[in-house]
Amino acid sequence: MRDVADALADAHLPTDLADATAAVLQRWTQDKDIILPLHEILNQLRSP
Repeated sequence: MRDVADALADAHLPTDLADATAAVLQRWTQDKDIILPLHEILNQLRSP
């Protein structure tokens, strides 16, 4: 997603959505293969 954000920036387009998606995916990386209750997943994604 960082590559997408860079490409959008190069085209002078907003990068907000790509940046936000990259941040969420980075936070999710450690737990993506673990089954957790939804509230725990959302708490994990909210904390930087």
